[in-house]
Amino acid sequence: MNDLNEEETRPSDLKQKIWEIVFEAETPAGKAFDVALLWLIVLSVLVVMLESVDSYAAKYGSLFIITECLYDSLHDRICFEIMVSEEAASLRV
Repeated sequence: MNDLNEEETRPSDLKQKIWEIVFEAETPAGKAFDVALLWLIVLSVLVVMLESVDSYAAKYGSLFIITECLYDSLHDRICFEIMVSEEAASLRV
């Protein structure tokens, strides 16, 4: 019975940790998240710019598509975690 209670608290602890990382820039993890997110945005824009050049698109088109898919997958996962964290926070109030 005690194990069940511990398992029930773990997801909320995880959600709280994600909330702190995403929304608390004062923490080292929050700063690292912000820097990583900015680099992902810059790289995504760079890939789109390079893809618009015909010679690069012909040579590296597959790489650009894979990179964009990976970025989109990561972005979607981050957005999902933020939505879950926000909903969890709104339920606490």
